[in-house]
Amino acid sequence: LLKRQGVNVKGLLKAAPSKEEPQLYIDCSGNLQVWRVNGQGKILLPVSDQSKFYTGDCYIYQYMYSGDDQDECLIGTWFGKQSIEEDKVSATSQANKMLESQKFLAAQLRVYEGREPILFFAIFQSF
Repeated sequence: LLKRQGVNVKGLLKAAPSKEEPQLYIDCSGNLQVWRVNGQGKILLPVSDQSKFYTGDCYIYQYMYSGDDQDECLIGTWFGKQSIEEDKVSATSQANKMLESQKFLAAQLRVYEGREPILFFAIFQSF
C-alpha cells in the first residue's frame, strides 16, 4: 500500500540490529531449589547438581527472589528432549500443585531443552 502511494519502502522492513543486551526482570541473587521428576515423585537435588540437566529427564525448579514489595516466586519445569511422556505429565502436575500451594501468586515457566530463554541461563549460571 505504501509503495503504491509512492513512499520509498526500501529498508523499512529491515530494522537495525539491537546492540543492547536484553534486561533481566530479576537480579538472579535469590534461592534456588531443583527437583528431578521420578515417575509420580520428585527428588530434591543437592546444590552441586542443580545445574546438571539430562536430556532424558524432566526437572522442576523453584526460584525465590526479592521483588519490589515482597518476595517473588518462579516455578518452572524443564523438559528434556528424550524425556518420556509420563515424566512430562508428572512434572506439569507437580509444578501446578506447587503453584497452587503459593496461592497462584508465583509465576510459572515451562522450558524445553534447546529453547531455554536467557532468564533460565542467568538463574542457573548464578549458582
